[in-house]
Amino acid sequence: MIRATCVIAGLAVASAAVAATVDVSVTSAGNATVTVAPGATVDFEIRAILDSDADNDGLAFFSVDLGMAGPDAVNLGELATVIEGDEVMDNFSRNEGYDNNYGGTPIGDNLVQIGGASNTIANDPDAEPFEPFPGDGGFVPLGVGHSEVVLAVGTVMMPMTEGTYTLSLSDVFANVITLGELGPIFAVEAAVAGASSSLTIEVTADAECEGDANGDGVVDPLDSGFVLARFGCPVGTGDEGCDAADQNGDGVVDPLDSGFVLARFGPCP
Repeated sequence: MIRATCVIAGLAVASAAVAATVDVSVTSAGNATVTVAPGATVDFEIRAILDSDADNDGLAFFSVDLGMAGPDAVNLGELATVIEGDEVMDNFSRNEGYDNNYGGTPIGDNLVQIGGASNTIANDPDAEPFEPFPGDGGFVPLGVGHSEVVLAVGTVMMPMTEGTYTLSLSDVFANVITLGELGPIFAVEAAVAGASSSLTIEVTADAECEGDANGDGVVDPLDSGFVLARFGCPVGTGDEGCDAADQNGDGVVDPLDSGFVLARFGPCP
């Protein structure tokens, strides 16, 4: 595969013993399984965490393939949008190397590549000689990935064919900053690809309209009010209104459910 072009300024991957493992996952509103109607748009997040934060100064580089498998082909290059996740990932972007499905190299219809790196120098690739953008010296944040970080967020439009689809991650690669490096040029070493979890998407015409908490066939401010009025109510105790307000299915009615509804404003499929 073609990796995103990005390095820690001027240094190659060191040959030191591997000290970190990077685990990745793709979920939707924190869920590993979602059920949607044909043609619905599914929001997703790609998350990562280094399981040995004591042995490194955080994530320096990552690349990962995002793929879709199911009964019908899903052209991720056309039907998916992927952008940076947490704010710190802005430092992995633009000329520093963050690529999504439009800047990367799709392989077939069902796979796109995502990657990026933090860099000490923001170089103008068209300049001769190669030189930094004026006033834009770049920034290397330390500790990225020591707690779970959202590498990227995106949406994908599902096909009209019903069935079970899997959005999964593969070919995970990451570098971490060598522990104790002071900069401005940092040494890096490779991390081991660890656990990877996928998102299962059930596409069925019988799917309930996500976000339509009050069941009136449209997701609108009335649904937001329905959820807000039930914050903290007991889920799973027979209160149908409370169960309906738990839109993301995590067992509690809270601001996450309100956000779930707001993100889906509009008529039901």
